[in-house]
Amino acid sequence: MARKNEIPTALDVAVARRALGLSAGISGGALNVGFALLEHFNRKTGQCDPSVARLSTMLGLGEATVKRATKELCDVHELFRKRSHGGMSHRASYQPNWAKMRRILADWERRMLSGGAPEKEAANGSEMIPPTDQERSLDGIKNDPRTLLKEPFGINPIPSEASGGVGFPEPDGPAQRQKPVPAERANGLWSGNARTALNSPSKVVPGGKWRIAEQAATRRWNSAMLRRGVHAYASFLEWVTTEISDQATEAEMQRRGDGERFIVDRMHAAGMVTRDG
Repeated sequence: MARKNEIPTALDVAVARRALGLSAGISGGALNVGFALLEHFNRKTGQCDPSVARLSTMLGLGEATVKRATKELCDVHELFRKRSHGGMSHRASYQPNWAKMRRILADWERRMLSGGAPEKEAANGSEMIPPTDQERSLDGIKNDPRTLLKEPFGINPIPSEASGGVGFPEPDGPAQRQKPVPAERANGLWSGNARTALNSPSKVVPGGKWRIAEQAATRRWNSAMLRRGVHAYASFLEWVTTEISDQATEAEMQRRGDGERFIVDRMHAAGMVTRDG
């Protein structure tokens, strides 16, 4: 993990994702918002200042739910530190608490060896959230979606072909409709040869708007995994590695929906549950 005056690496962010999923007593809303904050964290500049409205839109949660979640992340679990920009935008900046996340992961590794209980600090975290707030945050994932009706904003829900649910378009621009898959590709990728194809997604050569496309692809498969349910998503965060995350993004950039399918296939191979209920 990152130390003082060091630039966080992709591995630091991957460890932080695991720490989120392992945090005792964390609510579903805080889990979703915490992951989104890590996705917005710029490792080069240290900037992480998405607005409440942006998080609300991207996660499909009400703004009140997002505010409760950021308060829980900063004040209860101390996984992030919140600073105010001031000025005209009044946006807050969020700094991941790398040291706290390091301790959470170290405690988990200790428990994996001993089978023991969490350390006192981690165990107390679940007692700091009143049950009503915890239930309200969990309910917010299913019952408190942001109502998106104003056409000029261009953020109305669109169908998600990957999971059959409802997704949200990326802020980078409207997604293009997926082209029909050639028969030979369908037969080679998903019929009879799925394992080989999924374990070795094609590489995408950087260039032009590649970085923007990469970020959009990552958001798509992450949103698809979020829609699979709070508990399945928490298990996914604990299990996922930087390598799998990168491979899923590469697959998603090749074809919309392939990122989620790649992850689900790998989770099935590991004997994991991929959807709540």
